[in-house]
Amino acid sequence: MAMGIFALAAVGITATVVQTQKISKINLVRNTAYTVAEGYLEQMKNITAEELLASLEDPENTPLPLKSITAIDGEKTEADDPLYLEQKNKRQVLADIVTNAKGGTQYMYVTVYVSPSLKDLRQEKIGLPAIELQLDFTYSAPDLDNLPGLKGTVRTLKIIN
Repeated sequence: MAMGIFALAAVGITATVVQTQKISKINLVRNTAYTVAEGYLEQMKNITAEELLASLEDPENTPLPLKSITAIDGEKTEADDPLYLEQKNKRQVLADIVTNAKGGTQYMYVTVYVSPSLKDLRQEKIGLPAIELQLDFTYSAPDLDNLPGLKGTVRTLKIIN
């Protein structure tokens, strides 16, 4: 009887550990995707109104002039990372680096599809001197592809004169 209770408790503890690990991975992937989206949104806020409106007028040929930073090799590198309006812009983002049991390094990447959009609010009925900046995004990572709801939206206003 005692062995049965012990076995039941051991199974329960094992299931809890496995579930906690999965929840932790989901949170890491979600936070990575939101951090990427918020970083792009902050850069968009610093783009001049003229550049934003030029991209809005010709979205296929005038991307948003953004940057990305990587420090994988221990050295910070900045690169052009333009985003096109109303398109799914695919980005591979390093989310985690772990050392496996054999001493090797494993990299976990998150795939983020970012779709920026702009709305000139001066043209709306309210006539607000602003541009609405919005980023819709979806994301996935290995072992998480079949989970629902891996998407988000961030938005803000840029006041213009």
